[in-house]
Amino acid sequence: MHPEIFKARANNDLKFLKKLGLELRLYSIHELIAILRKAGWETIETYKNIITLEPFDPLGPINIVAKAI
Repeated sequence: MHPEIFKARANNDLKFLKKLGLELRLYSIHELIAILRKAGWETIETYKNIITLEPFDPLGPINIVAKAI
């Protein structure tokens, strides 16, 4: 991934502030459940909205309900 370069305006010039690298990893629902299982948790249910109990949708947010085993 390309590093981000941060600059600030100093009068009419840009001043270099910092260069920052970033790595991002997205996990599938199956990977998250496997990680939880390996850590000693059992997945009870997955929801898109925990308040309305709307079912999980792969294109939306995820809320995982789990318990320690």
